[in-house]
Amino acid sequence: MKIKSYLYCVLMLIINNHLYAQENILIKNLLSRPVSVNVINGDTFLQKDLTDYLNFTLGDMHFNSENNFSDINPDVDIVKSYFIRPHPNISTLKKYFKEAANEFQVPISLLMIIGQVESNWTQIGPTIDQGWGVMHLVQNSYCNTLKDASLLIGVPEQELKDNAFQNIRGAAALIANYSYRGKKKEKLKKLENWFPALAKFSGLINEDLRNRQAKNYYENLYLGVKSNTVWDEEIVIEAKKKSDINNFIISSPTSPQTIQSADYDGALTDLASDCNYSASRNHIIDTWVNHWIGTGTYLGSI
Repeated sequence: MKIKSYLYCVLMLIINNHLYAQENILIKNLLSRPVSVNVINGDTFLQKDLTDYLNFTLGDMHFNSENNFSDINPDVDIVKSYFIRPHPNISTLKKYFKEAANEFQVPISLLMIIGQVESNWTQIGPTIDQGWGVMHLVQNSYCNTLKDASLLIGVPEQELKDNAFQNIRGAAALIANYSYRGKKKEKLKKLENWFPALAKFSGLINEDLRNRQAKNYYENLYLGVKSNTVWDEEIVIEAKKKSDINNFIISSPTSPQTIQSADYDGALTDLASDCNYSASRNHIIDTWVNHWIGTGTYLGSI
């Protein structure tokens, strides 16, 4: 029984890898469309026909109330519309990050890494947990950083959804507000002192997930980032020195977790049944499912 199950897994892995390679080639072809460049008030915007790419990755079915399919996202057409709009290029986004960092005295490296982790510097929305823009300002049943940021900078919520500069400004104002409340500003000279503010800013549903997301920000900042956008540009965020943040990442608090899987110590066993990752499975695997759950981050999907 175990041998059959193992061989089945190996076979499915080979097939899946082959399909994945073919899919990557197809996606690369769908993304190879010409990019138009527009300069508006000194800012550079890029635009590309991403219709075929979006239909392939997000689906080309439209939502209506008569559909009974659980995997149809009612916001998918909105998501597509944001991708198709003119989008600020990397140089312009860097200018936005710099201006927001200077205005609200938030380290630019933190703003840049949040934007990369949350959206890959893309002005888009809504995500699976109803987040908007480069900085993923959320507006859902348990958090409304979009409204809070809007009130802080005096800009309408819709403007924060549509305008990357205002989205980044709103996020910087909110992070500064979280950081300065009841604290001396001199305590925020070190990057690690911003951790509580970044955890709160993430807008996730509980303390454990918020802390995990803040750790993601710092871990990516420590490692550095190189990432490509769908507009054929590369995001580069230089790695910070280990002494700056690594000790804090290791020692920062998280909520108590249940015992981790002996087979895979990274399994989130407090969130899933052990039949998903344990070696004690007593039946043959007969189905392999690759399931798309939505746009946004892993922790946001939880």
